[in-house]
Amino acid sequence: MSYTPHTNFRVSTASKMVMWQRDELAILLGVYGRYVAAGHWRDYRLAASTSKTEAALFTIHARAQDRPLYCIEKYTKPLLYQLRAIKGYGEQGHTLRRGQDLAALLRYFDRKQLKLAK
Repeated sequence: MSYTPHTNFRVSTASKMVMWQRDELAILLGVYGRYVAAGHWRDYRLAASTSKTEAALFTIHARAQDRPLYCIEKYTKPLLYQLRAIKGYGEQGHTLRRGQDLAALLRYFDRKQLKLAK
C-alpha cells in the first residue's frame, strides 16, 4: 500500500476562502476615506474567511480600541432563501442592508450627512 498525500483537501479548502477583490476594496476604502477626512472614523480591519466564519469582513471603528461601528460581510455562498451575498450591520447588530452589489449596499453611508468642521 503506498502513501498518497492529501493535496486535494488543501486545494478544496483554499477554493472556499472568500477575499475582498481589488475593485471591492477600492469602493470600501473610498467610502472609508470620506469619513476619515470628516473625522468620524479612524480605523478599519480586514479579515479573510476561515473554515469557521465563511465570510470576509471589513469592520469600521471610531477608535482602534473600540468595538466596530459597522461591519460588512461577504459570504462564500449567498443566503439561499434571500439570495444575498453581502451584508452590512451596525454596532448593535441590526442589519443595515443586504444585497449582491457592494456599491448599492454602501449607498447607506451616502444618505448620512457629513458635516464639515469650520
